[in-house]
Amino acid sequence: AALEARVFSIEIRPSLSQRAAETLAVLGIDRVTLHQGDGRHGIPAEAPFDRIIVTAAPESIPSSLPEQLKPGGRMLIPVGPRHRQQLMLIQREGGQFKTTPLLDVLFVPLTRSDD
Repeated sequence: AALEARVFSIEIRPSLSQRAAETLAVLGIDRVTLHQGDGRHGIPAEAPFDRIIVTAAPESIPSSLPEQLKPGGRMLIPVGPRHRQQLMLIQREGGQFKTTPLLDVLFVPLTRSDD
Protein backbone atom coordinates (compact mmCIF):
# COMPACT_ATOMS: atom_id res chain seq x y z
CA ALA A 1 0.00 0.00 0.00
CA ALA A 2 2.92 2.36 0.72
CA LEU A 3 4.01 1.85 -2.90
CA GLU A 4 0.59 3.07 -4.10
CA ALA A 5 -0.60 -0.44 -5.01
CA ARG A 6 -4.07 -1.70 -4.20
CA VAL A 7 -3.77 -4.38 -1.54
CA PHE A 8 -6.33 -6.99 -0.52
CA SER A 9 -6.01 -9.05 2.65
CA ILE A 10 -8.00 -12.00 4.00
CA GLU A 11 -8.30 -12.99 7.65
CA ILE A 12 -10.43 -15.89 8.81
CA ARG A 13 -10.83 -14.76 12.42
CA PRO A 14 -13.32 -11.87 12.75
CA SER A 15 -11.54 -10.38 15.79
CA LEU A 16 -8.20 -10.21 13.93
CA SER A 17 -9.87 -8.76 10.84
CA GLN A 18 -11.49 -6.04 12.98
CA ARG A 19 -8.18 -5.30 14.73
CA ALA A 20 -6.43 -4.97 11.35
CA ALA A 21 -9.13 -2.55 10.13
CA GLU A 22 -8.74 -0.43 13.26
CA THR A 23 -4.94 -0.38 12.97
CA LEU A 24 -5.05 0.61 9.29
CA ALA A 25 -7.52 3.40 10.08
CA VAL A 26 -5.31 4.78 12.87
CA LEU A 27 -2.32 4.71 10.51
CA GLY A 28 -4.31 6.42 7.74
CA ILE A 29 -3.74 3.58 5.29
CA ASP A 30 -6.67 3.44 2.92
CA ARG A 31 -5.37 1.41 -0.04
CA VAL A 32 -5.93 -1.90 1.76
CA THR A 33 -9.22 -3.74 1.37
CA LEU A 34 -9.86 -6.29 4.10
CA HIS A 35 -11.95 -9.42 3.64
CA GLN A 36 -13.02 -11.72 6.43
CA GLY A 37 -13.05 -15.34 5.26
CA ASP A 38 -11.14 -18.49 4.36
CA GLY A 39 -7.87 -17.59 2.62
CA ARG A 40 -7.87 -20.90 0.70
CA HIS A 41 -10.54 -19.43 -1.56
CA GLY A 42 -8.72 -16.20 -2.28
CA ILE A 43 -10.86 -13.31 -3.49
CA PRO A 44 -12.19 -14.36 -6.91
CA ALA A 45 -14.32 -11.21 -7.25
CA GLU A 46 -11.17 -9.04 -7.17
CA ALA A 47 -8.98 -11.31 -9.34
CA PRO A 48 -6.82 -11.44 -11.33
CA PHE A 49 -3.85 -10.38 -9.20
CA ASP A 50 -0.28 -9.45 -10.10
CA ARG A 51 1.00 -10.93 -6.86
CA ILE A 52 -0.36 -13.15 -4.09
CA ILE A 53 1.49 -13.58 -0.81
CA VAL A 54 0.17 -16.25 1.55
CA THR A 55 1.32 -15.87 5.16
CA ALA A 56 0.04 -19.13 6.64
CA ALA A 57 0.84 -22.66 5.47
CA PRO A 58 -1.65 -25.06 3.90
CA GLU A 59 -0.54 -28.69 3.60
CA SER A 60 -0.98 -28.42 -0.17
CA ILE A 61 -1.50 -25.54 -2.58
CA PRO A 62 -5.20 -24.61 -2.82
CA SER A 63 -6.04 -24.83 -6.54
CA SER A 64 -8.17 -21.68 -6.42
CA LEU A 65 -5.21 -19.42 -5.56
CA PRO A 66 -2.92 -19.83 -8.60
CA GLU A 67 -5.99 -19.53 -10.83
CA GLN A 68 -6.43 -15.98 -9.50
CA LEU A 69 -3.06 -14.82 -10.85
CA LYS A 70 -2.79 -12.67 -13.96
CA PRO A 71 -0.64 -14.04 -16.80
CA GLY A 72 2.90 -13.32 -15.62
CA GLY A 73 1.67 -13.16 -12.01
CA ARG A 74 3.55 -14.66 -9.07
CA MET A 75 2.56 -16.19 -5.78
CA LEU A 76 4.66 -16.93 -2.69
CA ILE A 77 3.18 -19.59 -0.42
CA PRO A 78 4.55 -21.71 2.43
CA VAL A 79 3.40 -25.31 1.93
CA GLY A 80 3.58 -28.40 4.10
CA PRO A 81 2.71 -29.90 7.46
CA ARG A 82 3.11 -27.96 10.70
CA HIS A 83 6.86 -28.54 11.20
CA ARG A 84 8.11 -29.19 7.65
CA GLN A 85 7.27 -26.49 5.12
CA GLN A 86 8.81 -25.02 2.01
CA LEU A 87 8.30 -21.57 0.60
CA MET A 88 7.14 -22.02 -2.98
CA LEU A 89 7.15 -19.55 -5.86
CA ILE A 90 4.36 -20.13 -8.35
CA GLN A 91 4.49 -18.25 -11.65
CA ARG A 92 1.64 -18.14 -14.13
CA GLU A 93 2.88 -18.41 -17.70
CA GLY A 94 -0.23 -18.22 -19.86
CA GLY A 95 -2.40 -21.16 -18.85
CA GLN A 96 0.51 -23.00 -17.22
CA PHE A 97 1.98 -22.74 -13.73
CA LYS A 98 5.64 -23.12 -12.85
CA THR A 99 6.31 -24.07 -9.22
CA THR A 100 9.77 -23.51 -7.73
CA PRO A 101 10.71 -24.50 -4.16
CA LEU A 102 12.75 -21.70 -2.55
CA LEU A 103 13.64 -22.56 1.04
CA ASP A 104 12.56 -24.33 4.21
CA VAL A 105 10.30 -22.18 6.40
CA LEU A 106 8.02 -22.39 9.41
CA PHE A 107 4.66 -20.57 9.30
CA VAL A 108 1.46 -21.02 11.28
CA PRO A 109 -0.97 -23.45 9.63
CA LEU A 110 -3.59 -22.00 7.29
CA THR A 111 -6.87 -22.33 9.18
CA ARG A 112 -9.93 -23.69 7.40
CA SER A 113 -13.36 -22.14 7.82
CA ASP A 114 -14.52 -25.50 9.25
CA ASP A 115 -11.65 -25.72 11.83
